[in-house]
Amino acid sequence: MDEIILAKKNRIEEHERNLGNGTFFIFHPPIKELLFTNDEILKILSSLKGINIPIELSTVEKSQWVKYKAIEFLGYKRPDGLRTAQAKNINQNL
Repeated sequence: MDEIILAKKNRIEEHERNLGNGTFFIFHPPIKELLFTNDEILKILSSLKGINIPIELSTVEKSQWVKYKAIEFLGYKRPDGLRTAQAKNINQNL
């Protein structure tokens, strides 16, 4: 992985460590320097191609599983949910 991507992921992980429990950086307003370009996202998420999705999951659970994996690959901590009160409150303020 190239140095720019690694530096962004490290800074995202640092922000995650500084937040309290139950608070997730993925739901905070974006920081311009930490935004990935389309090419960087393609590089990072291309590693999802070879991963087996658990077959026992329902269609909705499989979709969520892939979304959570993508969030983790980008350096973010896995949130408790994708439609949590925190996600709704922060996104309303954007």
